Amino acid sequence: MKLETLKKNKSIIMIIVGILLYGIVMCIIFFNFDNSDNIHLQHNYLIINGESFYEYKDNQITTITFSDTDFENDKFNIYNDGKNRGSFYVSKNGSEYQFIKFFKNKGSDGYIPKLPFIALTKEIELINFTKEDLDDKDIDNLKEILIDKDIVDIGTLFKSYKINIDLDNDAVKETIYVISNYDYINISENMFSLVYVNDDDRQYILEENYYTQDNIEEFIQLNVSYILDLDGEKNYTIVVSSSDNSTTINNFYLKGNNYYKQIRLD
Repeated sequence: MKLETLKKNKSIIMIIVGILLYGIVMCIIFFNFDNSDNIHLQHNYLIINGESFYEYKDNQITTITFSDTDFENDKFNIYNDGKNRGSFYVSKNGSEYQFIKFFKNKGSDGYIPKLPFIALTKEIELINFTKEDLDDKDIDNLKEILIDKDIVDIGTLFKSYKINIDLDNDAVKETIYVISNYDYINISENMFSLVYVNDDDRQYILEENYYTQDNIEEFIQLNVSYILDLDGEKNYTIVVSSSDNSTTINNFYLKGNNYYKQIRLD
């Protein structure tokens, strides 16, 4: 009798263990299925104006080409004119005018966004900012920077503004300056284009360009095109775009300890 009871208890225990194991396996399968998008998006992507492709991985930005990776299962949030145009897949367009196209669902009609635009996989957040006019104190600080370049007369400023924003989530705002006196009609030896950050009353120059006889045909105009939260940690990345008559280059800057570093590898 005791032997039969023992065998019966073992059978019950084995059934219970089997049920538990089955439940654990089903939970693992469900978890992996539910998070398949997150697993796929460990490598996050950016597309700027349909011609510049970047991958964000391990706190670095790398330039890639469309053929370097398979975007087939990635969905991108598209932004232009300050609006989110929705979530889209991407594919090659086969057009010389626009290399890629986007579409809501596979097999649907393609959508080509109005330029300029940025497309981001869902882990990357586009940060809104407001451009503000410069004041007298800003001009005084600018003049101090330009003294070292022997520029005394700053002339008339064009497309110049500042952005007040907390770049590193410490409740203190830094100020990004984009300042230029570039005038393609009235060429001057004092022409300049600058992007710098005022951080705790210190000026950190991200990029600068000055007129010379050699670069007048390809004078590079600088601009802050986007501010991004690449990893959800609220440490914002500044995207500085430099443009001449034919090309645009995007560089990415992140605040460090008493410095600003470029995080693009190439």
